[in-house]
Amino acid sequence: MQHKLNLNLFTSIFAYCLGSALLLLITSSVTLAAPVSHSVPSQAVAVYRNAEFTGTTQIFLPVLTRHYPTVWHLSAGTAGHRFYDIAVCPVNPNIVYAGTGESGVYRSTDGGKSWEYWALEGRVTPVVVNPQNCDEAFAASWGQGVYRLRAQGGSPQVTNISMQLGESYLYALEISDGGDTLYAGTATRGVYKTRLDEIGWVEANRGVAVQRIRSLGVGESVLYAGARECTVHFSDNNADLWTVEVIIEASSCDDDMVLAVAEAGAARYAGLYAQGLYWQTEESGAWSPVAGVPVAPVFDIQPYNERLLTSVYGQGVYACYPGEACSLLTTEGLGNLNIRMLRVVESLGPFPYVLLSTDDGIWWLSLPF
Repeated sequence: MQHKLNLNLFTSIFAYCLGSALLLLITSSVTLAAPVSHSVPSQAVAVYRNAEFTGTTQIFLPVLTRHYPTVWHLSAGTAGHRFYDIAVCPVNPNIVYAGTGESGVYRSTDGGKSWEYWALEGRVTPVVVNPQNCDEAFAASWGQGVYRLRAQGGSPQVTNISMQLGESYLYALEISDGGDTLYAGTATRGVYKTRLDEIGWVEANRGVAVQRIRSLGVGESVLYAGARECTVHFSDNNADLWTVEVIIEASSCDDDMVLAVAEAGAARYAGLYAQGLYWQTEESGAWSPVAGVPVAPVFDIQPYNERLLTSVYGQGVYACYPGEACSLLTTEGLGNLNIRMLRVVESLGPFPYVLLSTDDGIWWLSLPF
């Protein structure tokens, strides 16, 4: 009886190992076009990047292997459209908004796989989503001011909320982490702000040295405003008072504009139109160019997973470790290098991916880290 049990146990183990080996042999040669979900039990997981850095392979030990190629893919329904901005809801990354250069906003409820179109007058430069309510977004339409967008079943509710706003030409919008205050960066009149529970725009330019605002950003208890003349403004009191720093002296700046400002750890980063990417540390206090990034328009900077992702117009997306030289991510499959904004979508699929707005559609890439 004991020998029979041992034989059955040995046979079962041998059959399981043989089946696992065959399945591993088959699935290890499969290349998928995109990350897929797996219905496998919790097991040890190994991840490695292949030698050519063309993809990432994830092995679910002992039986499943999948390869995730780092190749750009065009998001369905966006070809032929110029996109200026992307906003992802932080509490539900399935909800994505994208502003177009023609007119209107695209909205996705599946992380950018499919889109519905919301019409607005004029080209939409910035768009932001309420972090406390994914069904509410705000878009600035060039020459038309600011619109509040609310999802209402099959059709959106669109309301112009520009009354008392000093200018209808805006380059930037930002919203506080608590979702209670909206900030607007205007082309010539500086910064305005309003509470969202009672719309009423007020000027917020105390300490602003250059009122030609080109970008806004929210850091850890700090609001940033990038402007012309290579200047960046900082406020730690809800835009009631600003301090200003000059990234590049006037003799070398040539009226360049700061297109993006962000912080990562103890460092601050600024993307300029004609001067590339600069950074500043608490220790040095001085701004200096970041190695490895071409001198080209840097439209966006996004901290992610101890790295910095930055979009460089005409070049591609660069990944940077703080204090180290940056490196170009793959451009394979990317049909348009005229890129502007990027956003990371973290919770969909086994790997995060980045969405990229370009002059010809929205593209996505599965991140290999």
